[in-house]
Amino acid sequence: MTDRHILGKAGLLAALLASATVAQAQSPVGLKQGTAPTGPDIVVTAKPDPTAKETVQQARAISRMGDFYHDPLARFSEPVCPGVLGLPADAAGIIVDRIRYDAERVGAPIEAATPCKANILIVFTRDGGAEVRKLLKTRGYLFDGIETPEARELKEAAGPVRAWNVTQLRNRHGQEQNPTFATMSMSIDSNPGFGPLRVINVPTSDSRVFLASRVDITASVVVIDLGAIDGMPVAQIADYAAMRALARTRPAEGDTAASTILSLFDPTSAHPREMTAFDLAYLRSLYDAGSNVPASVKLLNVSRMAAKDKALAMKDPAPGQ
Repeated sequence: MTDRHILGKAGLLAALLASATVAQAQSPVGLKQGTAPTGPDIVVTAKPDPTAKETVQQARAISRMGDFYHDPLARFSEPVCPGVLGLPADAAGIIVDRIRYDAERVGAPIEAATPCKANILIVFTRDGGAEVRKLLKTRGYLFDGIETPEARELKEAAGPVRAWNVTQLRNRHGQEQNPTFATMSMSIDSNPGFGPLRVINVPTSDSRVFLASRVDITASVVVIDLGAIDGMPVAQIADYAAMRALARTRPAEGDTAASTILSLFDPTSAHPREMTAFDLAYLRSLYDAGSNVPASVKLLNVSRMAAKDKALAMKDPAPGQ
């Protein structure tokens, strides 16, 4: 394991989970060969493209956010550096490279220097639920910025994946919005009995579009049970992890209007082999332009971004199409 696979603030998390992931996979993920299906022919009927309204509704459903009209969506502002624990080096390297590729194609900042301290950590373990519950109990500070309902959801989750994002509220210039101490500018004679004042520096905004604050993701962790990825292609797993790490998303369930990689571990849904048009449009909209805009602006743009991508694909199809 190289230095680029160690998380900065969550370096302790990596160390704590390392003991639970010593038992590595016996063979590289995704290289398992299946047999050809037998039986009657299968007719596949393509789903119609989702409407703009359906696209926005789905984008809202998968987003963890505050107020739709008055709060921003969280995203990375600092360059991302992915790391992997619990897989053989060759498979881990493919996942790292794929997540970097995903970040590049949606416009997220990427750490060019290597090695680098990872701020995205993908952990593969035999029992992710037990590991996360133990961390919540003994190392609660590793979940800074996570509200109580989300922490409870992590603790009680029954599926094979647990994911969370460490976030920080900052002003529109990127400064932490933490209380600071400032001395009053008036003399002690005109202000008897008062010492330093506790103030919060929050620049205001006169715009109806841009907010005075933003929410930055400072670290993301995705914990996946090894038993759930048997036979899956490495790129498919990496794309799912990227969709959970680059944005504060939740898994998709059931029959969605638009195909999404977020349904990968739902037994009742289709399992795309890579990020879909919806996924790419969602992340591109998130990382497009400024971060201090309401969630509504970003999510309403997903359908427009998807239409733009589709038009470009039709104009310049991939080789062989």
